[in-house]
Amino acid sequence: MTRRSYPEVKKGHIVPRVYQRAWATNDQITVHIAAKPAPVTMNIADAGTRRRPYSRHRPDGTRTDDMEAALGEAEGRFAPILDALEHSPGLTLERKGGLTQFIALQMVRSPEFFRIRDQRVATAIEELFVRDHAKPALLELAGDDTDRAREIAIEKLKEQTPALMSMTQMSLKLATILGSMRWQLLQVARPALVYSDQPVVLWPAGIEAVAAAPTRPQFGPMTAQEVLMPLTPSLAVVMTWEDLPDREAPRDIGEDIAATINELVIGQADRQWMHVVGSTPARTRTPLRTVSCALTGTHAVDTAGSSRRGHAQKFLKRHLTKRWPATVEVLWGEAPAPVAVASGSSARGEAD
Repeated sequence: MTRRSYPEVKKGHIVPRVYQRAWATNDQITVHIAAKPAPVTMNIADAGTRRRPYSRHRPDGTRTDDMEAALGEAEGRFAPILDALEHSPGLTLERKGGLTQFIALQMVRSPEFFRIRDQRVATAIEELFVRDHAKPALLELAGDDTDRAREIAIEKLKEQTPALMSMTQMSLKLATILGSMRWQLLQVARPALVYSDQPVVLWPAGIEAVAAAPTRPQFGPMTAQEVLMPLTPSLAVVMTWEDLPDREAPRDIGEDIAATINELVIGQADRQWMHVVGSTPARTRTPLRTVSCALTGTHAVDTAGSSRRGHAQKFLKRHLTKRWPATVEVLWGEAPAPVAVASGSSARGEAD
């Protein structure tokens, strides 16, 4: 995105309308809002939004919505895949290639991603800041006060421009990690699935079951047992590191597994979770297990030596110092043979 001006966006979506549309009837959905006793009916133009979530300021102080425009461009490319899934469920290389980028971008658009990033920036600078390595201009700005220089460095890195650059850089690397996993589409007979303003769920390794759903999203898919996300009111995707082929046809699931998916999605919602107007979402109060274990009736499979994970690790090693990888890769079929599916140039925003 290289223009000098963009349409102003005062209320931006952290969950895009192209995704929410599958749950909407005449653009209306049911929204459950944190700390409010009863759900409300809301237009998807208003659901899953925040005030100027991706606005930033250029070095000259002017505000720009270039990142909103870049995200809108990306969403336009994902829309045909989401629409096709709603009417003809099934997985293909093309669909996996698009969805892996969409899901990765959704992970880093979440409020929790920015909270964790800010915490890590502050911790890293507090631990690693060395006066001798600080630029003279920074020390001058801080009045030659080392502690103040450290505070300024943290403040600058927490500003919106570097945060948004981190978001786009991370999404491209996450896309290949997710694209290296084994994918299955899960289909429930009725519109029983919900979504939220943080709809991508990672189940950490080493945990067999939980009494209640985690209240915040997890990050780190390289070590996750599984990653899942609802795609429509009756379709979800689950990803694991098993060295098995991707499942092209959707797998039918019952209300119990749909309920597990919903509890996990609802539990980590930031402010809102949503469903089809007039529908009754599947819910459960039993201890929650991973969806992949519920599907097979077994305990978690040890995937420490997974060739799929090995491919993702090699990709990250090759691109460790690159801000934006040139391509996104996915694994498709039985053998872990990477397929480049897209240029890594989307949703970068301006460089200034």
